[in-house]
Amino acid sequence: MELISGLPDDVARDCLIRVSYQQFAAVASVCKKWKTEIHSPEFRRRRRSICWAYRN
Repeated sequence: MELISGLPDDVARDCLIRVSYQQFAAVASVCKKWKTEIHSPEFRRRRRSICWAYRN
């Protein structure tokens, strides 16, 4: 099962990474796969690195 239908998972992860932290509760309630994804340590590491890159 894909994270976002019709998109490769790496592209879907890039989309989820850009969701604001305030919206995580809403994102987590969409489906179990999204909830699992946003709570994974790898997701958090990637989000932190991407957010840091946008600040510089």
